[in-house]
Amino acid sequence: MKDVQKLFDECMAELRSIGIVPDPIRSVTVNTRATRRWGQASKIKGMWEISISDRLLADDLPDKPAKTVIMHEILHCRWNGGSHIGYWSALAEKVNKELGYSIHSHDSRASLGLPPLTEEEKTALSKRYKGAEIRDDGRIVRYIVECPCGNRVERSKMSRLIQHPEDYRCRKCGGTFRRVK
Repeated sequence: MKDVQKLFDECMAELRSIGIVPDPIRSVTVNTRATRRWGQASKIKGMWEISISDRLLADDLPDKPAKTVIMHEILHCRWNGGSHIGYWSALAEKVNKELGYSIHSHDSRASLGLPPLTEEEKTALSKRYKGAEIRDDGRIVRYIVECPCGNRVERSKMSRLIQHPEDYRCRKCGGTFRRVK
């Protein structure tokens, strides 16, 4: 597994070279449980903590996808977090232009330059998540609701929509959803 601290230090040096200095960051850690996100920046007791998915740190992957996500999260540690618009977006655009990254508000395996999951990886994930469907991009689908018009909504976590689909209407036709998985 790649050294996340080393990648983080490289990213910080690159950002400083173009004049971007984030608020203090206490730690950068590896998240072995994240299934739906690549990284996260959290402010805890006035200090930022960044976690990066272990899926990006495999030795057989290039450094660029992990560094792209680390950069993304570091940019949240500037100007008190913020959303993916306004100031954050301007910083991401500057990093993309001056350092050659491709930072977006949401990244998929494809946008990070990662290969699709192999059948073996999908099978292992399906076992790990007790029979869930695994999409090529790594999304985990445990639940599906469907409208008679064919519109499907997929979720990995239990939600009110999954528990009570009859309470919701389809955006396409106004029909009532029913749970199919």
